[in-house]
Formats: sequence, C-alpha cells, structure tokens
Amino acid sequence: MTTDIFRIIDQGIVQELAVHSTCLELCIPTGDYEKNAQLLIDIQAVFKHDHNHLEVREDKRTPVRIHTGSLDIPLKDIPKRDIKSLENIEVDYEEKRGGDKSERQAVSPGALYIYFHELFIETHIRFVYVKKGVFLVHMHGETEFGKVFEITQNIPLQVTISSFDIKKKSKKEMLLLFKTYFDTGDFELQWKEENNDVYLNAIVP
Repeated sequence: MTTDIFRIIDQGIVQELAVHSTCLELCIPTGDYEKNAQLLIDIQAVFKHDHNHLEVREDKRTPVRIHTGSLDIPLKDIPKRDIKSLENIEVDYEEKRGGDKSERQAVSPGALYIYFHELFIETHIRFVYVKKGVFLVHMHGETEFGKVFEITQNIPLQVTISSFDIKKKSKKEMLLLFKTYFDTGDFELQWKEENNDVYLNAIVP
C-alpha cells in the first residue's frame, strides 16, 4: 500500500496534497474512574497545485488540515505492554441522517479544514503497525459539504499522561500507569510541569 497519500475529491476534481506535519497522540487520563483514553489524529498539508492545476510557490499554497477530535478509546481495548495491539482499534462513523448541525457537532469525530471547517459525516479509520512505535494510519470519508478524502500516512505514536491540580498524581504514579500499558523501552520519556499540572510525554526516539 502506498503510504504517502492525501487526496481530496471536490465536485469531481481530484486534488493531491503534500503533507508537512502529522500527529498521532494517545492521551491517557489519570482519574480513578476514567474508562477511556483519547486518540488525536492531526495531519496538515498543502495542495500540490492550485485549483487551475498550475504550479504555485510553496508559501502561496492553500493550507489544509484534517483532524479528529479526541476519539474515545476504551482503556480495556489497550492490552497491557503490547503497543502493536493498538492496530486492532478501528473507527467507523456514519452520521444519522436528519440531525441538525448542532447535533452533528456533538458527535462527529473530526473535520477537514480548507478555508473553514467541514465536519465528517462519514469516516473510516484503520491502524496498521509498521515498526517500533510507528503506525500506518488510513482514513477515508466524506465531509458535510460533499468533499471526499483519503489519507494514508506512516505516523509515530505519542502518548501523553496528564495530572492536573484538582486530581493530582505523583510522577511515580503516572509512570506506573504508563508502564501498565506500554514498555518504556519503546519510547523516550519527557516530563513537563506547567503551573500545578504535570505531563508525561512519551515519543518514539
């Protein structure tokens, strides 16, 4: 499978994009009663050509962003210390027809941004483990204004654990929680403190 695809079809016109940044972040809560982690996908790109299919300068290309909100991932679906098993997560969303836009805003898992946000009315997301800490992310779907998108990118996983002042956890407790799900040898761990909040960020070295 080709791994560098960002394609949009708008009113029958196929537009290819060049990706310049990607993010795949899993945020694990520290609350004792939390049942879900949140998965964020954020991919930014520019059109390779303008709408007349003419070459344009890099700094004049239209910026495009596709992103999910925080997709809820049940913690029970993250088997212990097996990062590869995250490829079993699948997202299938199709809007229930007839709902008004305020209802769609509440449930749509993401949006495509070209000049303004267009919520997904349908999307399918799959993950395939490629190598240490890196997943192939495949997304396709349609926006509320009829744009069809397809994206296939290799993206390294980031994991973030946050401890906020109102439900403070020690660094030792946060590290223990991280080790419940992941092997520290797969990541480079970084600590960040901001005001009274503490963040453990794990990235693929």
